[in-house]
Amino acid sequence: QKGIYYGDLSNGSFDITIGFCFPIMDFTSGSGTVPDADAIASALSHVNYKISVYLITPPALDPNASIDVGAIAKGYIADRIKDYLKKMV
Repeated sequence: QKGIYYGDLSNGSFDITIGFCFPIMDFTSGSGTVPDADAIASALSHVNYKISVYLITPPALDPNASIDVGAIAKGYIADRIKDYLKKMV
């Protein structure tokens, strides 16, 4: 629900269905290689936060789409740390 909320709030700039794009990016090798335009376009064709609710209930509208909630988790953790630090002042 929060993913859809933030997707709407950002007019789609925040999108929890970005998970299919991570395999082509290879953040762990340290090579710094940017995928070619066709690979990026292909991966982005599976990104659409408005269908995210349909990804967890079969049959999925796009079997290649995947959700990544890392940004939401990091935001939640940052908010809890902020609350904690405010209490400590």
